[in-house]
Amino acid sequence: MIKLKNAHLQFKVASRLDQLEGEWFLNSPLPFFFNPGYLKALSESSPLGISFLYGIVYKGNQKVALFCFQTFYFDAEQRLKLHTHENQAGAYLDKIAVAIKKYVARKVSMKVIVAGTLMAPGPYGFLFQNELDISDRQLIIQQLAAYFLRAGEEDFGVNMFIVKDLPQAERLKGLCAYTFPSFYEFTIQPTMVLNLNSEWNSLEDYMADLQSKYRVKTRKVIKLGEGLVEEAMNRNSFQAYKTVVFDLYQQVSVAAGFNLIELHPDYFETLLDRCADNFGLKIIFYQSKPIAFYSYILDGDVFQAHFIGYERSLNNNLELYHNILLKLLQTALRVGAREINFARTALEIKSSVGAEPQDLYCYIAHKSKIINSVVPHILEFLKPKDNWVQRRPFKESKLVVNPLLKS
Repeated sequence: MIKLKNAHLQFKVASRLDQLEGEWFLNSPLPFFFNPGYLKALSESSPLGISFLYGIVYKGNQKVALFCFQTFYFDAEQRLKLHTHENQAGAYLDKIAVAIKKYVARKVSMKVIVAGTLMAPGPYGFLFQNELDISDRQLIIQQLAAYFLRAGEEDFGVNMFIVKDLPQAERLKGLCAYTFPSFYEFTIQPTMVLNLNSEWNSLEDYMADLQSKYRVKTRKVIKLGEGLVEEAMNRNSFQAYKTVVFDLYQQVSVAAGFNLIELHPDYFETLLDRCADNFGLKIIFYQSKPIAFYSYILDGDVFQAHFIGYERSLNNNLELYHNILLKLLQTALRVGAREINFARTALEIKSSVGAEPQDLYCYIAHKSKIINSVVPHILEFLKPKDNWVQRRPFKESKLVVNPLLKS
């Protein structure tokens, strides 16, 4: 047991979950991303260069929290796909800006802990006992960060500690430049959430609540995708398509502007095998050929859109991406979900199907006070820009309101 600065707090940490066998539980049910089945599946098919830390925190003799961390070497030049757009005016200035960013990115390389998961948006780094107050939660986060930033490599020490995706109600308070660690708060893209009306039992019910122009657009998308046929996979049926699914995933992943992870080729197969009750994957065929897929996670009544892939050359003619969003919606309605988390990226088109942006807050601290003082500027400089227009497709009287979401 390792004692923290606060005399009442102590913790144990392990690089394998089976080292905490019989202790990985709290008084309430574990969410999917803390479930041992998922965590073991992820460790068996972990993304390239990612390793894991699992821990239990005690206050006195009482277990008060679990934590899941992911560790990796962050190389900004490798992770940031900095490029110019050939059809943009002012390409000369654009190239100069990209060249500067690449130069800065080459200087940013370090070992990092992420308190959370890189596989999905959301606060999946810490799981606290329900009765633990917010001040104790923040104290645990800060003191664990301080420990790992000060520790040697043999004790899982790192250069940088990131707390990922805290919701508004759990934002860290009283951040101070004179304490260690000195966290900097930042946001990246919001995650896109669609609250499902309890009266929607089918896609037609959903479409009836759309404004006319969005309903017309949706019908056009469905019309273009008339030849698309989807098939749900299980571990056995997936074997014949494993290679093509991974290729489709890579087509989308390579095109992304920023990627912290590269999935293991066995990732989808392992989840179909180990997490079949909560994980689903469907392949979309066109003229009997697999051209797209989507995957999802059902965590209680929250439907989490997971990784997708599609043949990029067919996207425009078949409105593949838009059809995938609609198929995710249909599947979520079928399983009785309360909301869909469409995750990040492609914000505008997700808003066009009714998803609303939800900001999640991240925190970053470096072990060096000097480097930590410039981290906010480097982060802002390297952060990809994403200008988009939020669409509001629902009739005003049918808007599904969630007070936690931005309007």
